[in-house]
Amino acid sequence: MRSDRIINGTQTTGELIKLLAVDDFPFNLMALEKTVKGLERAHGYRIQVKCAYNGEEALLKVKEETPDLMLLDCEMPILDGYECARRLVDAFDTKEIETFPIAAMTAHESDAEKNRCFMAGMNYFLSKPVRPDQLHQLVLQILGRRLPAIPGVRNLCLLYTSDAADDLLCVDLGGRRIIKKK
Repeated sequence: MRSDRIINGTQTTGELIKLLAVDDFPFNLMALEKTVKGLERAHGYRIQVKCAYNGEEALLKVKEETPDLMLLDCEMPILDGYECARRLVDAFDTKEIETFPIAAMTAHESDAEKNRCFMAGMNYFLSKPVRPDQLHQLVLQILGRRLPAIPGVRNLCLLYTSDAADDLLCVDLGGRRIIKKK
């Protein structure tokens, strides 16, 4: 049964959002699960969280079931987030798996780190610890409430080259090309 309601000016639905959280530190995964539960209560989302402890485990879980969103730690043993994202983008390109957004999770906030994440194939960048407002904005985007779809683009990331709004690049990671520069 689907239930629609409006909370804080945002219409929410009872549709299930499948989230795969990947982090080698169990405390981070527990904190993220608490943040998700708070979003469910505050905004009416239904979010199913599955966890993986490294990139290799994440790839196996994606093959079992495609998530709606992956939150991916960058620095992990066995297979780090950068290489995991690269392998996922390759699988998107060969249509082995369906495309889904990948959000980097890292404590490093430099422009170089953000660019490294985006170039590896991640679509979003979240600073650790992940704040509820960051995750809420991401869920809104996943539900299609914020960013319009661009025809022919499967794997889009937004890359801010400076604080100025006119320095925004939209990059199609599937085609490895710049779509527009404002």
